[in-house]
Amino acid sequence: MAALPYLQLYPADYLADTAHLNAAQHGAYLLLIMNYWQTGAPLKDSNVRLANVARMSKDEWIETRELLEEFFEIRDGEWIHHRIERDLSEVYAKSKNASTAGKASAEARRIKRLTTVPTNVQRNVNHTDTDTDTDKDQKPLSLEEPNDGIKKSKITYSEIQKAYNETCGHILPKCIAMTDKRKTKVRSMGALDVGGQKPFRDMGIEFWIAYFNDALLDPFKTGTNDRGWKADFDFLTNPNNALKILEKTDGA
Repeated sequence: MAALPYLQLYPADYLADTAHLNAAQHGAYLLLIMNYWQTGAPLKDSNVRLANVARMSKDEWIETRELLEEFFEIRDGEWIHHRIERDLSEVYAKSKNASTAGKASAEARRIKRLTTVPTNVQRNVNHTDTDTDTDKDQKPLSLEEPNDGIKKSKITYSEIQKAYNETCGHILPKCIAMTDKRKTKVRSMGALDVGGQKPFRDMGIEFWIAYFNDALLDPFKTGTNDRGWKADFDFLTNPNNALKILEKTDGA
């Protein structure tokens, strides 16, 4: 199978759980969980197989096995590691969402390449360059408001909420309610001018799905930072943040 993303290892948790292991046992345990992650499947409960994975002789493995069993659930002839199973589920869910949105993402990228974002892009909403919420200063713009006779894609708030939760909800905090403030922010996204177009209003829900997928490409936004901070629905529906995400993916 294709190589999976990096295995998450939390040093404090790992050391707390394995303080009773010696160096050889640490090495065997790490080799087992790395093999588990790389194959994406539980380990077979075979002493020969497990000894080979752990780089141990059969006798060394027999002496070590009982200590390492406590980190797994042995069921139906398999060694199951619940934390790795959880992390694998998240990776597979992300992959499935990315596949579902692949066609939409490709089309969105094609449009973005044709509409290069100018460095002095005109912002049509009253936001500063910070994340400070200034919804009260914005003039709401309906996503369904006609403009110059151009037929618009009618996108509902619930569709955008669903697109975010299905695309990002397995990694980022879920959006459980579309408040009036969030609806105002969504309308401000619809007013965002990108290279002379307003894609969040005009291109349909597929563009929103592609946008949410683009946001997940930045590990910093998914918690890989020194604060453990993650982006959320409110962050991603801030037009200034959206513009930075679009500019970054255009240049990728």
